[in-house]
Amino acid sequence: MTCQISKRLMKNCFIIVFLFLTEIYTIAHPWKPKHRIIIDTDCGFDDFRTICMLLSAPDISVLGIVTSNGVLNAQIGYLKLSALLSDLHHEGIYTGVSNNEETTAKNCSSALKFEWGGLPDSTANIRTAKEAIEYILKHTIEPVEYICLGSLNTVAGLYKNSKIFREQIQTVLWSSEYLMNEDNFNYSIDQDAFRYITEETQLRLNIVNGSDSVFHYEPYITDKIQQLGNPYSNKIYQSLTSIHTPYANSFYDEHIALYLHDNKLFIADTLPDLIYIALPPEDRNNIEENILALVKGYSGDQNQVLNSFPLDSSYYQSDIQRIMYSTIEKYGIEEWIAGVMTNEMHRHVGVYATIGTKMGIRAKEYFGAGIDELKIVSYAGTTPPFSCMNDGLQMSTGATLGHGLIEVASDTLNLPEAEFIYMDRKIKISLKEQYRKRIEREIREYNLIYGLSSDIYWELVRNAALNYWANWSRHKIFTIKE
Repeated sequence: MTCQISKRLMKNCFIIVFLFLTEIYTIAHPWKPKHRIIIDTDCGFDDFRTICMLLSAPDISVLGIVTSNGVLNAQIGYLKLSALLSDLHHEGIYTGVSNNEETTAKNCSSALKFEWGGLPDSTANIRTAKEAIEYILKHTIEPVEYICLGSLNTVAGLYKNSKIFREQIQTVLWSSEYLMNEDNFNYSIDQDAFRYITEETQLRLNIVNGSDSVFHYEPYITDKIQQLGNPYSNKIYQSLTSIHTPYANSFYDEHIALYLHDNKLFIADTLPDLIYIALPPEDRNNIEENILALVKGYSGDQNQVLNSFPLDSSYYQSDIQRIMYSTIEKYGIEEWIAGVMTNEMHRHVGVYATIGTKMGIRAKEYFGAGIDELKIVSYAGTTPPFSCMNDGLQMSTGATLGHGLIEVASDTLNLPEAEFIYMDRKIKISLKEQYRKRIEREIREYNLIYGLSSDIYWELVRNAALNYWANWSRHKIFTIKE
């Protein structure tokens, strides 16, 4: 009997420990985005700025963006959106167009003229909003929030026609003014959709005040946004200085980006069957600080050991100091930090370790993916110099051997390329041949003259790697195939 009790106790203890560990691995993660969102836009000026803020925010993951009729026609808006994502190198973010013709776009002339970017990435195989959103929901296990910056027309259509949308989307965050009347643009575009959502569905509608009565972009704030100097702040600054209409400096849909970033700035007023959320008018300084934090992008919240990453050049060796600030300015703080961590872990400033860092950052950027969200198959092998690329891939993406998110293919032909998988989509990124040949030529010359055991050889390799780090753009040195 005693033996049986002991066995039972041991079994129960094992189960408790197993469940405890399972719970840790299931729910615990040191850093993940606070919000995973799908954006529904009608492509007004404020939508443009809001999308830039949401893409920039480190604690928000944009899974997809769809365009609807409103300020612009959904098809025209899609081309502008695609051009923006191409300019920001987020070509892999899932997009779609609402084909619902129950609403008529206003096609405001100033919005039509405003350029969101250069050329669209592609106009072939454009998905419908329904196709894009259903794909995203099918391949996402975490909760997804639906962010509506225009009318509720697309939301109503999805609720009627998409089972997975009804099952997985419980709340819609909608940018709208308080009063539902003809002066409320997002309401007036499709009043029937609002009535359908509030009267006939189970959706919870959270309305974030889209009025510009609390905040405007004053010139000094515009200047501060420009000084941030990253691709997102540059886009926002462009919209604030190149548009000449009464609405050019108004703060409307941006309230939603601010709310997702820090909802403590807002107060909630419960109305029948929905929640109305507004900014308190007396907290302007706090609003400004949070807008700049949103647009700044990088956040130290991702750090696990350091309170902040050292960005004072005096902490770095002299040859690193010479390239530091110009490299950060050109390629961003995220690539810089990943490069520093890679080369410290690699134990020397390596050529292909640096290439791997740039490749990993480019893959994250393409999909708009976060840390630990990519799976990688590397074709760099396990023999230097190509295999050094694996260190850069791990440090830049978080897809480490320890996390089980990277594997090295067993192909006998080793190449500086890798496959990246995100939400069941796969891209292959390869170092362009002209860059690979240049590296090969330079390293061969150093080896022939000095030999691998020479200190001079390793010093020359370091100099070459620093040159590539400082002067090779991740947007130019790779080919990407999906």
